[in-house]
Amino acid sequence: GKRPYAGVIIFGFKDDAVHPVLKVGDIITAYAGKSVKDYEAFKAAFKQEENGQATFIRLINGEFVEMHYQWEETGIVGFLELTE
Repeated sequence: GKRPYAGVIIFGFKDDAVHPVLKVGDIITAYAGKSVKDYEAFKAAFKQEENGQATFIRLINGEFVEMHYQWEETGIVGFLELTE
């Protein structure tokens, strides 16, 4: 099925570190059970629950795969809003 254009894209990590789960290009679509349509929605959900579960999609072999991650401090330094 088609997904709406909504979410935030991870575009960088502090000191170019390699995260054990998340990768540059992953798109966070939900956090702590709340839909993430843009960066403001992500910030609001994160503020309410810093260690929530993130739902994200990753492009693997030409297909989007939905994945989950129990959030911990990541060192992420950059998000971009997903737009058309």
